[in-house]
Amino acid sequence: MRLDAGLSPAAAELATATGRRVLAPIALFSGLATATGAVSHAIWLPEHFRPWALVLHLCLACCGLWWWKHPPRDIWPAMFAVGVYLNVMIASIVLVGKTAAMLHFGLTVAGLFYLNLDRRWMLAQLLVWLGAVAVSAAASLPSAQAVSTLIVLLLCFAGSALLRLTRLRALEELVETRAALERASTEREAAQERALRAEKLESLGVMAAGVAHDYNNLLVGVVGGLDLADMAEDEAEREEAIAMVRSATQALQVLSRQLLDVAGGRPMALSAIDLNALVQASIATLRMDPSHRERVRFSLDPETPRVLGAKAALGQVCMNLVGNALRVASDAPGAVEIGTAPHPDGGALLWVEDDGPGVPEAQRSRIFDPFFTTREDGRGLGLATVQAALRAHGAEIELSHPRRGARFEIHLAPAGEIPETPVAQPIVASGTRTVLVVDDEPAVRRVVVRLLERLGFETLEAATADEAFALHAMHVPGLFAAVIDERLAGASGLDV
Repeated sequence: MRLDAGLSPAAAELATATGRRVLAPIALFSGLATATGAVSHAIWLPEHFRPWALVLHLCLACCGLWWWKHPPRDIWPAMFAVGVYLNVMIASIVLVGKTAAMLHFGLTVAGLFYLNLDRRWMLAQLLVWLGAVAVSAAASLPSAQAVSTLIVLLLCFAGSALLRLTRLRALEELVETRAALERASTEREAAQERALRAEKLESLGVMAAGVAHDYNNLLVGVVGGLDLADMAEDEAEREEAIAMVRSATQALQVLSRQLLDVAGGRPMALSAIDLNALVQASIATLRMDPSHRERVRFSLDPETPRVLGAKAALGQVCMNLVGNALRVASDAPGAVEIGTAPHPDGGALLWVEDDGPGVPEAQRSRIFDPFFTTREDGRGLGLATVQAALRAHGAEIELSHPRRGARFEIHLAPAGEIPETPVAQPIVASGTRTVLVVDDEPAVRRVVVRLLERLGFETLEAATADEAFALHAMHVPGLFAAVIDERLAGASGLDV
C-alpha cells in the first residue's frame, strides 16, 4: 500500500521499514503489559470486564509474536488495527472511571500516531479514538472530569502529531544525507577509476616508449650492419658486419621473448621440479663472478617438496630476483639470501632477500610494470617477466619489508596438485621429406621455406588455417611434418 504522507519514495521506504521493525515489539509489549495490568487490577475491574479484557490483551500479545516472525506487508493498516484495539480498551477503562490507567492507554495510542505516518490511517485512528473516548467519558464521567480527560488526551495527540511532523522532516533529511553520501561514494569510486585508468595509460606509455627505444637501438645495429656489409671492401669487413647484424638480431629475439613472457603469449610445459637443485643451478652462473660469489647465501630446506613448474621459467625467475638484489645489496658476505622451505598451505616457499635500501613507498605499486626502472642500465623487464612467469604457474609474488632491504616471497604449488601438460612426441620420418609451413607473415614463411629447402626438404606453403587444411587434405600421405606459427590470423596455431 502506498504511503500517503507526502514523503519522497526513498523516505517512504525507510519509514515503512522502520514501522515493520517496531510494530511487533509494540504489539507484544502492549499486550503483555496490559494483560499484567488487567490481572493485577482485578480488584477494581468489574467482574464481567475481567475475562474478556484479559483475552483481548493476550490476543494482542499473540499478534505481536506472529508479526515478529511474519511482518505484515501493509504495515499501516496493522498499526491502525492495534490503535483501534487500544481505543476499545481506553473506552472500557473510562467506563470504570480509572483515569490513570486511561492515560496510560492514551499515551500508547499517541505513540501509534507518531509511528503511523500514513495520513489516512492516522486520521481514521484519531476519529475512532476521540469518538470512543468522548462517548465513554460523556456516558460515565462527570462533565468536568470528561472535559479534562478529553483535553489531556488531545494534548497527547497534539504532542504526538508534532513529533510525527518532526519525524517526517528527519526522515527526509536522513534520506538526503544518505543520497549525498552515496553520491560522494560514487564520485570517489569514479575518481579512483579515473586515477587507475590514468596510471594504466602511464604504464602503457612507459612500456610503448621502452619498446620503441630498445627496438630502435637494436634495429640500428641491424640496418647499420647491413649497410656496412654492402660497403665492405674485403671478406673480413663483411664478416664483421654480418656478426654485428647477428648479434643485434639475437638481442631482438631475447627482447621479443621477454615481451611475450610478460604478455603471457608463450605456452609452458610443466613438470615436477626439485626446487633446491633448480635454485643452485640457476644461481651458479651469477656465482661464477668473483664479486658475487660470497655475497649470495643459500638457505635451502631439505624438506622442501617438489613443485610443478617450467624449469627454464623458474630458473629465470631466480636469476632475475637475485640479479636485482645484487645490484642494490651491500658488498658484505651473505648480503643476498635465497631460500626455500615447505609452505604451511602445501607446496613450497621460495624467497629472495637483500640488505639494500628497500623499495620506496612511491614505487611499490609500479615495480612490476614493464619498462619501469630506476636504473640507467636497465630495461625494466626483469620483475615484469618474473610476475608473468609466476602467473603462468598460478602463483603470485609478494614484496615484504624486513627491518632493512626487501624480501620477495613466492608460493609454488606442489607437483601433484596440477596435472602435467602432455609433451608432443617427435615425428619419425617415413620415407618422405615434404614439410608444410604455415605462417601468415610472408617474410617469416619465406625464411623458413628457404632454410628447409637448404636442408633438403620439399615444402608446401600456407598463409591461413584454411589453406593449411586444404593442403593437408591433398598431400596427407606424403607429409613428413608441419611447421606452424603459434599465432595465426583468426586461429590458434596449436589448435591447427
